[in-house]
Amino acid sequence: MIYSVEGKLEAIGSDYVVINTSGVGFKIMTPSPQANYVGGIGQKLKLYTYMHVREDALVLFGFKTPSDLELFQILINVTGVGPKVGLAMLSTYDSKTLATAIINGNESLLTSVPSLGKKIAARIVLELKDKLSDKWTGISSDEVGGFDSEVVDALLALGYSASEAAFAVSNLPKDTAMTLEEKIRYSLGSFNK
Repeated sequence: MIYSVEGKLEAIGSDYVVINTSGVGFKIMTPSPQANYVGGIGQKLKLYTYMHVREDALVLFGFKTPSDLELFQILINVTGVGPKVGLAMLSTYDSKTLATAIINGNESLLTSVPSLGKKIAARIVLELKDKLSDKWTGISSDEVGGFDSEVVDALLALGYSASEAAFAVSNLPKDTAMTLEEKIRYSLGSFNK
């Protein structure tokens, strides 16, 4: 198994990068390569990888951090979540946001990921809630309760993307009691900054 690939970034596609290592170009599927997940062409890049073996192909999936790779491997072990859905999840949210949402049972945040339905989101929460709370000790109890699914749902209904909604909700003050309306207003205000 290939644990990591390091080399010069040769190409960036919509869902992959090509890293040249000693004259060999590795095509690696990555979350959001266009959204500054990787550097620019010609720069040195290291990705932690998972090799998915199919009957007709060998596919490398690459991640910037070992924790992203670990969460990806945990996610794809859930029935109904394959590498494409796992990659879509990590393209929409970072690993800390996803782990927090799963631990918190926030299915509405998970279903905002393209190609992830309610049944699979419920299965992910059911199967991984305890497993992630044991392994992801870096997430504080404040963060576990930090997602407000009603605010996320409202922002999604207003046409914002899932990642924009997550960003706005993550900026909500944690130490003040706010009504739902105030939270939505505050979240909308974060887009103007």
